[in-house]
Amino acid sequence: MVSKRNFFIIIIMMLVLLFVFQFSQLAKEELSTSYNNEYLQKDMPDSTASWTGESSRKMVYVGKDNGKVQETVEKWCKYIKAELVCSNTLPSYAEVSDASMVLIDAANLDTDSYMNTIYGFTDKGITVVFCSLPTSNELKNCYPLCKLLGITKIPQTSVKLEGIRVFEGVFVGGEVIYKIDEDETDREKIGYQDLDLNIPWYVTAEGSKSYIVGMLDANMYAAEQFPRIVWRYTGDYTSVFAVNGDYMSTDAGLGLLDLFLYESNDYALYPIVNAQSTVVVDLLAFTNENEQTILERYSRQLEIATQDIFMPGVISLTTRNNLVPTFMMMTRYDFATEATTDLEELPAYIRQVNNLSGEAGISLRAANANLSQKMTYDMGMLSTYGDYYNFRAAYVDNCSEIENVDINSKIGTVVAKEGVDEVFYYLNNTVTVQQITADATGYSFSDDFTQRSLNSALGYMSLEVDFHNVIWSDNDNYGWEGYFDVINSNISTYWRKLNVFQNVTVSESDRRIRRFLALNYEESCDENGVITLNVIDGNKDCYFLLRTHDKVVADIKNADYAYIDDDSVLIHVLDDSVTIRLEDSEDVLTYSEPFTR
Repeated sequence: MVSKRNFFIIIIMMLVLLFVFQFSQLAKEELSTSYNNEYLQKDMPDSTASWTGESSRKMVYVGKDNGKVQETVEKWCKYIKAELVCSNTLPSYAEVSDASMVLIDAANLDTDSYMNTIYGFTDKGITVVFCSLPTSNELKNCYPLCKLLGITKIPQTSVKLEGIRVFEGVFVGGEVIYKIDEDETDREKIGYQDLDLNIPWYVTAEGSKSYIVGMLDANMYAAEQFPRIVWRYTGDYTSVFAVNGDYMSTDAGLGLLDLFLYESNDYALYPIVNAQSTVVVDLLAFTNENEQTILERYSRQLEIATQDIFMPGVISLTTRNNLVPTFMMMTRYDFATEATTDLEELPAYIRQVNNLSGEAGISLRAANANLSQKMTYDMGMLSTYGDYYNFRAAYVDNCSEIENVDINSKIGTVVAKEGVDEVFYYLNNTVTVQQITADATGYSFSDDFTQRSLNSALGYMSLEVDFHNVIWSDNDNYGWEGYFDVINSNISTYWRKLNVFQNVTVSESDRRIRRFLALNYEESCDENGVITLNVIDGNKDCYFLLRTHDKVVADIKNADYAYIDDDSVLIHVLDDSVTIRLEDSEDVLTYSEPFTR
């Protein structure tokens, strides 16, 4: 029998425990729902803070006006903060004497008539990069150019490769071989091979260093006979780089340009974004517009299917692969239906998103409504739930659709798959554009190559996980199980390998992009191997990639650092001036024969 005193004590303890648990849960929910999208309070520079183009670093481009190669070179110079001088004729030595590199689009230039000038550049120690080459027939008839490039033999003007090998040290992330094995297990992967396997067959002299080579039957040809794709030939005074193929006409060339900069110096130090985002499009959805199909597929309404099936799958996928999701939510898609938008579960979903350290944005896809109508509807509906959460990120399929739209003032960044001018840029004074660079539903060798290049050049990746067809398509091929199997396999197998920089939300990526675009810097190295990095413009909270050959970081001041590869170091700048002391490494990176210098 319990005494009155003990009974009273028990009641008090139960009330206290009840209060504690309820208070902690309320506190958790309050903290979660009062998140208010922290990026609205952070220092977010606008376009007026962007780098003006003034720099002590200078590059010279020679080739076709406004060609694809020139576009790539222009982007690269903007990203590394170098002045670019363009010409469609080869300038004199006096005009390039202060340049770090001369980049030549030789496929669109009568290189033969300029050989004496080019030899003059190399004799005086200027690094020359052939971003493209004349045809193999033209090269056969131009011995001086072949000699400059180190080409000793042209066995065939076109050969079909079995695969392509990118050596370690070319891109951040290590060596990769793009080759389909002819066995049963790889037949389903044949569609991955979309790189150009028909190239001129060039063999280079001893003293050359190959970075990318074509692969032939090893039983028929020795490795030193394999066709060169990207290589360097070292002459008496300087290095000449060459690209055999069309790699420099797209963003795939950005990382190669950084490679040439790195390989022509004792080290390379350049700014990067250090941001990899995962964009989950059209989930969550709040209007049951495809009710009959959803019921037939999942035996439940959209709201329950989202809670029981879709969200648990996404949470599992992102957690296992260390991804930070940004959910581009769909309030309403088809404006011709009479379905009602119900945002009752919005606060609960926001708490789930916050618990994943993620972010909520809006998807501006729409049927039977233009983009302005869709944005007005979304922002109006979301505002009815107060200002406890501010949506500043939006998604569009094609960026050209939004260029002339009056964007709501709360939107700070737009993510787009198509119609983008660059990897990222200012759409207007206050809004940035971020390009989707990888699709979770697809994978190909060219996609992989381009993403590795972007990782090396910018430390940037944007992975799209698109739920639109899962919810809105009547096609049975777009059911959840099949879709999840595909994205789970691709992300866990392929895209995870390229996940080498920090995973962040779209707004955090935007913040780092803005600081990257505003950044200018100066760097130098003394005779003792001490590098001094001075951040001139932009916020001191920024990132650089340091690439060394046979050196390691012995000491660093005013910055944090972490190794990504044996020769690649991520530098997090914490002050306006950073000093880095290098010393010899015990393990010197080498290339296997015949690809050593």
